[in-house]
Amino acid sequence: MLWTGDFIAKIRKYKKKCITLYFRHILLYYLRKGKNASQAHKKLCAVWNEALKEEQYQNWFAKFRSGDFSLKNAQRSGHPVKVDETHIKVIINSNCHSITREIVEELNISRTCIKKKLKQFGYVTKLD
Repeated sequence: MLWTGDFIAKIRKYKKKCITLYFRHILLYYLRKGKNASQAHKKLCAVWNEALKEEQYQNWFAKFRSGDFSLKNAQRSGHPVKVDETHIKVIINSNCHSITREIVEELNISRTCIKKKLKQFGYVTKLD
């Protein structure tokens, strides 16, 4: 079986996400043991050469100390893209076999934004 570059990139992204979540569990453990961010940083760097940056440790410790023990990333405040849903629906209704790339090119909106909207509309990806 040949692995494509896209598949390998997805595996690396998943692996990074798992390792990051694992580090956050360890940070929460160290916080509950009474350690501070720099102590946790030194201990984890002694075991893993490629650990998180010390600033990230401090951010997570501050988050935990504030009472938020969620290990997931917080919502980011970015510039929300405003999409006129009627344009997307018109394109899909005119050609039910439209692909995301065509909609992206026609409306000049990011692919992820289009995919989210299509998911909200109840459309699914089908492979032939």
